[in-house]
Amino acid sequence: MLFRSLTTMTRMVEEKRTEIGAYKSLGIPAGTTAAKFVVYSLLATVAGYFPGVIFGSYFLPWFILRAYSILYELPRTVNYLHLPAAAFAAAAALICTVGATLMACGSTLRESPASLLRPKAPPPGRRVLLERVTFLWRRLSFFSKVTLRNIFRFKKRLFMTLAGICGCTALIVAALGLRDSIQDITSKQFGEIYTYQLRAYLDKDYDAAALRRELTKLQFADTLFIDTLSVDVSRGGEIETAEVLIPEDAAALSRFITLRDRRSHELVELTGEGVVATEKLTELLEIKPGETVELRTDRVYNAKVSGVTEQYAGHYLYMSRPYYETLFRETFRPTQILIHIDTAAGQTPAEAAAELLKVDGIAFVSSFIELAEYFSDSMKSVDSVVVVLLVSAALLAFVVLYNLTNICITERTRELATIKVLGFFDREVSMYIFRENAVLTLMGMALGLVGGYFLHKWLIGTVELSFVMFGRDVRPPSYVLAALLTAVFALVVNVVGHRRMQGIDMVESLKTNE
Repeated sequence: MLFRSLTTMTRMVEEKRTEIGAYKSLGIPAGTTAAKFVVYSLLATVAGYFPGVIFGSYFLPWFILRAYSILYELPRTVNYLHLPAAAFAAAAALICTVGATLMACGSTLRESPASLLRPKAPPPGRRVLLERVTFLWRRLSFFSKVTLRNIFRFKKRLFMTLAGICGCTALIVAALGLRDSIQDITSKQFGEIYTYQLRAYLDKDYDAAALRRELTKLQFADTLFIDTLSVDVSRGGEIETAEVLIPEDAAALSRFITLRDRRSHELVELTGEGVVATEKLTELLEIKPGETVELRTDRVYNAKVSGVTEQYAGHYLYMSRPYYETLFRETFRPTQILIHIDTAAGQTPAEAAAELLKVDGIAFVSSFIELAEYFSDSMKSVDSVVVVLLVSAALLAFVVLYNLTNICITERTRELATIKVLGFFDREVSMYIFRENAVLTLMGMALGLVGGYFLHKWLIGTVELSFVMFGRDVRPPSYVLAALLTAVFALVVNVVGHRRMQGIDMVESLKTNE
């Protein structure tokens, strides 16, 4: 904001250069002259401050609360104006606008009246580093050489454009990456990791033999009896609640739940030498394979972590039956059943659940397909947050590019009028400027794609809850879409700038102040 305000006010002061020189020659104090620009920037700040405070205090929190409503049933909330934050925003805005105005006026007011009454000389052209690479420089066309020299001649515009486009692209990558990360919870957790369709919960006094006979009659594709218990996992003073899952047959678990490394997708084996912990749990407690953690129920048990598995919802410890019976010194007794329905035979989750509820010993049944659909529908509220970030990115790109293109045209009106007099058509005059915009956009876009990766990583770490792990990767199509959207924003600004250059009056532009 500071650099954008400095660029804008510098242009305004330069446009009034002759007027300032006249004021100084008439003996008007420099403070009086500067006050004209300070008041302008102050009024602009006040005009933008109040809508911004209202938007940030009432409208933006509503979007954030919608995002958190994915995982929480939130009570009715009341947004209010936070006075300390509003005061800090006011001070920051005044420093960035009024402070930038004083900086822009200071350098101009130090010049003599005679100097101010003459047009300011354009920045001199210099050799660029690429010229030293002679074999490449020789192959460039004349216009390509001019474009590169002009880019480095106007260094303030160079850095401002790079910063603006970089920020725009990074915001888009972060927005699309956030959507990818949240969608991963549904697509990976309930599609790749949990591959079963139903989970049946058993009564305490069920008849095991009779239950197994009834399950055989229902002709499911596959079933696995499991037991679970809730424990507090502790290490180094930190405590997290997790669920221990013990399959009746460890070798069969992979047919229902995929234990794998998130990065390499290598399968993690469940052995009798330790527990397999979910990734988010190991991050919170800073656990590494081979280390020991405390499992607390009514007693404390020391368990070795033999591996880490990918998991997006909840904290789990996967434990083989022999290791469970050795560690807890209790006999394994199943409390739940994981079920694969036979879709080839026409079984559906709803029909299979209804049949299961008729079996003695089964308390209730949950369908992970329905849960995944419900969770996917809840994720749609994230789209509103993505839209806010995309609109912010578009506004950033448009404001920065339009402002800098407008300044560039204003500062180089005589130069553009000269090449129009020399016979350049309007399209060629526009390309004279827009080639520079295109190069700077590509450079800023490349920086933004890298910056967006780190911004997304920081954003996920900030909004992620303790018992949920969002996806950690931005999908390649999101990078491509971010680059395309940035290019579209830049193209819109160039179209507007083209119309501005068509209106350049060659005669008036080539007149001198003398």
